[in-house]
Order: sequence, then C-alpha cells, then structure tokens
Amino acid sequence: MLMTKEEAKIKLEETDWSVLSDVNLTTASKAEFINYRFCLRQVIISGFDSLNMEFPEKPSPTWQNE
Repeated sequence: MLMTKEEAKIKLEETDWSVLSDVNLTTASKAEFINYRFCLRQVIISGFDSLNMEFPEKPSPTWQNE
C-alpha cells in the first residue's frame, strides 16, 4: 500500500488515543497500535511507503476486562 505523508499524518492522529497512559487496551493490542504507528512514522520520515516494508492493517482495539 502506497501512502503519502499527509495520509500517514492523518492516520497517526487518528490513533493518538491508543498510546495514552489511561487507555485500557490489552498488552497485545497496545503493541499492535505501537507497531502500526511506527510504520506510519516511517512513511512520514521517508515520504512514501517502501515496497520492502510490510505495512500492517489498522488494528482493532481489544480492551482489558476490568
């Protein structure tokens, strides 16, 4: 999937909530969001999604049971 810097910035902003300290995601779900956001930052830094980079799909949140 090719993505522009602007598209990556929007997707990064859409997932800002996922890394806040008071968000009650499972450890695995939080790790998925962290990886997804890392990939978005790589697009922003490089200007495009390298074909060598396997870009993950946007994760779906999994909440911890309280």
